[in-house]
Amino acid sequence: MALTEAEKVQRQEWLNELEEARASGATRIRYRDRDVTFRSLDELDRLIGEARRELACQTRRRRPRTFAVYSRKGVY
Repeated sequence: MALTEAEKVQRQEWLNELEEARASGATRIRYRDRDVTFRSLDELDRLIGEARRELACQTRRRRPRTFAVYSRKGVY
C-alpha cells in the first residue's frame, strides 16, 4: 500500500513526536487532538520501530522481479 505525500508527512510528524517523547522519557503524548498514554517505554520503542519501518518501506525502491518458466515436456 503506497502512502500519499500527505500521509507520509503526517506519519513523519507522528514519528518525530514519538522520538521526542522517548528522548524525554515521557509515556504520555499529546498529538493534534489526541492524548495518548503508553504503558511503558518498551511499547513506545516498538511503535517507533514500526513507524520507521513503515516510512522506510515507502521510500525504498522495489527491485524488479524476474520469473523463469521450466518444463520437462518439450514445447515446440
